[in-house]
Amino acid sequence: MSKFKKGDLVVDLCKASEYYNKILKIYSDNEDGSYQCMANDSINPFSRTKNELRLIISMNKTLETLEVGDIVVEGATFQKILTVQGEGELRVYGLSDVSTDLTSDKLKKYNGSYTAFELKEDEYNIYQPSELTEDVEEITMPQLCKELGREVKIKK
Repeated sequence: MSKFKKGDLVVDLCKASEYYNKILKIYSDNEDGSYQCMANDSINPFSRTKNELRLIISMNKTLETLEVGDIVVEGATFQKILTVQGEGELRVYGLSDVSTDLTSDKLKKYNGSYTAFELKEDEYNIYQPSELTEDVEEITMPQLCKELGREVKIKK
């Protein structure tokens, strides 16, 4: 599983980089385990390894912001998000077959489509392994605003 995910804010620890100690946003992960990142003033994404980055803020996922590859839980069973379309409560997810095993091939087979609203109604939860929070650094809002170079508000 990836250490960082799309939307996370990280600090560039690569001393040879023009973005050293600057805040970057994760745009995607690469097959080799590195990540595509962008700074506020960069034109094109660039690659960094997980050891060259430090997590500042992890994007909190909701049932309305899931992406392909995310896992949802209902009771003791898992389903993988295979497709995504739309936004908000009307966002439609193509879900895999139900499985009690995260390594099962059932998670590669399409089972049906559900809106974010339906997932909420049926009390689905987002699977979040605890290992993703190991490197979380606490930071105050004034520190974050200073790092970003602009005022921000965090939505809950």
